[in-house]
Amino acid sequence: MGYRQENGKESLEGINEIVISAISGDIRVEKAPEGETEVLWDAYWKNEEYRTEVRRDGDRLIIRFDEKQNFVKFFGINIHFGDNLDYAVVKIPDKIPYLCANLVSGDFEINNCNVAEKVKVTSTSGDIKCNLLKSKKLSLSTKSGDIYCTDVYQEERLTIKTISGDVAAERVSAKSLHAESKSGDIKFKDDTETMEILNVHNVSGDIFIKSAGGNVNINTVSGDIIMHSIEKGDKKWIMNTVSGDISIEATDMNGVVVFDSLSGECSFKGEKPVYRNKKNYQYGDGSGGEILVKTVSGDLSVRVAKHSEAEEDSARKEYTEEERAIAIPPMPPIPPVPPIPQVPERKTLEPDEDASRIIQTCIQGIITKSEAREMLEILDYGKEEIEYFMKLIEEE
Repeated sequence: MGYRQENGKESLEGINEIVISAISGDIRVEKAPEGETEVLWDAYWKNEEYRTEVRRDGDRLIIRFDEKQNFVKFFGINIHFGDNLDYAVVKIPDKIPYLCANLVSGDFEINNCNVAEKVKVTSTSGDIKCNLLKSKKLSLSTKSGDIYCTDVYQEERLTIKTISGDVAAERVSAKSLHAESKSGDIKFKDDTETMEILNVHNVSGDIFIKSAGGNVNINTVSGDIIMHSIEKGDKKWIMNTVSGDISIEATDMNGVVVFDSLSGECSFKGEKPVYRNKKNYQYGDGSGGEILVKTVSGDLSVRVAKHSEAEEDSARKEYTEEERAIAIPPMPPIPPVPPIPQVPERKTLEPDEDASRIIQTCIQGIITKSEAREMLEILDYGKEEIEYFMKLIEEE
């Protein structure tokens, strides 16, 4: 047994999509040398017996680093064992229409690539890192791994999903962005002001957004929300949380703030708004958009500063250092593969504490039924359970 490097290449004539799959090894995708029209790869195997499998399926080219012989069947279930691929480097030419990568425990990285239509990456426990990537659509999904994006430019939609991992992005651009996590933090820094739609959903993790210029829809259960923006334009920001706190910082804001909460408190710092009624506050003439906030017990803090004050922001310590650490951290060393988190089975249809708060908040008219349904979905309740809870609301 020895360590072996394998080189390969394949013509892309008639190919519309490249599909890469691996079980345990790491995959790095890079731009092919200038003028290259074929896909190239270097695989680094820990065992001399293994080879990369390449096959064509219509207009799809499938490159497998899956070590197919390392499976045994146990009561009809395929079980993988072994760890024979160390890592592989795949080099693709510019403007390949579609790129798809499927991994289990390995990390995935794509750097300096231009894909014409769509990039889709899925992983079970590995991290995903994108740098200098252009395409029309980008979809990144992992269960327990982290997701990092820097200098990512999508013409249309960017979708990021993880269960327990963190999401960190800097200098990302797309018409619409959808990000969700269950327990990891979600952090966006720079260039989100170019997005027309920003949707972020989380359960217990915190959400940090800087320079949001488009319409925003954020939902959390117990996580905090921190929003920074140079200017609040003529857009609508909607933020819903059960017990998390919300902090908003903007410059020269001209709009309306509506705060609806069962027991949370609202405070304003810097430039003060005009008090309109119990729930409504107005900056300027109120024509520059809306901030709609709904909580059960979470507090709202709004700070509005003039441009001159904003320039001195670096010297001000309004938030903790941890809250201001929005920059992308360096890619961490590859950790041992963590176990996939299992969602505990619910024995009854009785709501837990968070679900009970959502139900009571909806009954009291603080949130709508559709908002209650969305929050229950974030908590991973099934369709039958949600319908039962909605029936409880209707009976009140």
